[in-house]
Amino acid sequence: MKCLNPHCDYAKTRVINSRKTEEGKKILRRRHCPKCNKRYTSIELLAYFGYPNAKKRAALNVLLATNTH
Repeated sequence: MKCLNPHCDYAKTRVINSRKTEEGKKILRRRHCPKCNKRYTSIELLAYFGYPNAKKRAALNVLLATNTH
């Protein structure tokens, strides 16, 4: 996934932590960009289109500008 920092735009962020929410419909992933050293959370929602085999994940990204100094 691409870094959400508008000054960075690095293409390969790393997933640090991944977990499902209580309802099981969202996946929270802590991500880290090795280039700008920022961390943020991405929220992935499961969306079903017609039948269970055709599920897609729509990613909503939330930038939590936390420095890792």
